Amino acid sequence: MKNCLSYAFRKWRREGGYIIIRRSLAANKFGIRSPWHPVYWVPHFLHMSKEGTITQYVPSERKVEEHQGNVWRFWLDLWHFEGRVVVGDFECRTVWNGDFYGNMPQESQDEYPVAENA
Repeated sequence: MKNCLSYAFRKWRREGGYIIIRRSLAANKFGIRSPWHPVYWVPHFLHMSKEGTITQYVPSERKVEEHQGNVWRFWLDLWHFEGRVVVGDFECRTVWNGDFYGNMPQESQDEYPVAENA
């Protein structure tokens, strides 16, 4: 099983640090505004090392394309999805650029590189 929870938990068990839990921004991607919709409350888990470095597991570009307009496919992929580990906490800043999956805009890829050995 590989998703943001399993990634953050394994990283925490191996290295210590902290697990950060927040509401996923996926509901915004699908235009879900009602707090009564189950996708509205899907959590997102990140890992913060003892040194303060934040890493997170996010869907790959291919998975993001598969989810376009398909809430059901997204819901099934919550339990296991193809993804990548990225360094940094850019999710809240990129929401205003229309990218709700945690993928960063092209101009900030140098600032938040993909993790090599996560």
